[in-house]
Amino acid sequence: YRKAEKGYRFFEESYKGGADYINSDNLYIHTFEDGEGFRERKERAYYYNYCAPIVNAYNSFIYRQKVTRDYGELDSNALFRRFLGNCDRQGNSYEDFVRNASKWSSVTGIQFILVDKPSETAGSMKEEIERGIHPYFVRVSPLNVWDWGLDRWGNLLWVKILETHGDEGEFGRENAPVQRFRVWYRDRWELYEVESGSGGRKAFKTEEGEHPVGDVPLVPVCHFAEEPMTGFSLLNDIAYVNRALFNWCSLLDEILYRQTFSQLVMPEDPKSPINDKALGTARGLGFPPDSKHAPHFISPDASQARALMDQIERGVEEIYRLATLRGAIGVKEESSGVARSYDFMITNNTLSNKALNMEEAETKALRFWARWQGIEEPGHVVEYPSEFEVSSLGEEMENVLRARSLEISGRFEQIMKERIVKRMTPRLPREDMERVLAEIRGE
Repeated sequence: YRKAEKGYRFFEESYKGGADYINSDNLYIHTFEDGEGFRERKERAYYYNYCAPIVNAYNSFIYRQKVTRDYGELDSNALFRRFLGNCDRQGNSYEDFVRNASKWSSVTGIQFILVDKPSETAGSMKEEIERGIHPYFVRVSPLNVWDWGLDRWGNLLWVKILETHGDEGEFGRENAPVQRFRVWYRDRWELYEVESGSGGRKAFKTEEGEHPVGDVPLVPVCHFAEEPMTGFSLLNDIAYVNRALFNWCSLLDEILYRQTFSQLVMPEDPKSPINDKALGTARGLGFPPDSKHAPHFISPDASQARALMDQIERGVEEIYRLATLRGAIGVKEESSGVARSYDFMITNNTLSNKALNMEEAETKALRFWARWQGIEEPGHVVEYPSEFEVSSLGEEMENVLRARSLEISGRFEQIMKERIVKRMTPRLPREDMERVLAEIRGE
């Protein structure tokens, strides 16, 4: 955790951007710059955020196609249907929660889904439904997963989670800050509170209980992973290039801010030097009157600004190369068909791996939900698409028109039309979709 914490925070900052990113330690002081100059430059700083669009684009591609979910035995469970509409006790639906977990796992490399259940009891199913007493999901940031133990196969034995809690006291009363840690085991849990005092930090066990899951009810949601409880972020290299862009843009801004205007150079009386004196709406620099030079304007060298602008442009291209999304989100460049096919293959492979990870995470989380309710194997199936078409819709429609003019095959034209309909309206109700496809087939 100590090794990865700094990276988690940096990737989150890079995705969110805004004042937190600018006011953090991402802007570097120049070698020849004093503290006051750096402070003024930081106040003018701005952040071109390329991290968020890339993460959002990947997440959009994954969920653009339909995810098949067969809940098996759970489908007829009234509490489960209620859970699907409010899966985290904050009003978020199951699908929205999963998409959000997928997005943040791409940002930090790994997120976690904790499957918990209120400790309350009810006398009937009706009362459980009315009071919402059913298992629920909690998205846990890796910044809150402080420690864990694994067996020799890499399965969780226990995990220690820092719990965040809001202002639970009365209005106007400030409670002493207390850290809460919940340690989950395969059959029980323990809650500890850590207090800081003159004698140092002390932990006290305040609660404990049992659970019926049979495993630690924490599910890793990975972007890409090679080891248990760790993950590689989609922004692993991109965020650092974006930070370099942030600094280059600030240096360019400094050049424009300090050196944009030309300076007037004119003769001066040595006994009454002009120095750096205001002259009307400009400022002037003096030189000896016996000089042979006439008054003139001097302009700053623009080569440094041009060098920075070229470097910024190359940095942007490098970000999209690292993301392998140049053709997918609007970067225009001259490239061969082989190069575009190679980019597509890499992008499709990345999306397929991420979709498989989400499929496994959903399957495991729903199994834990069922076990909380005493259902060992609900027979549920979650299937994500394994192939992703990242070419533009416009290109596809153009291909259909070209195919019609060439009269290649009626069946080929029909298949292309069906693909366009499915891409343009992926959430069309099943009855409407079947009707449109039947009209294309002439049925």
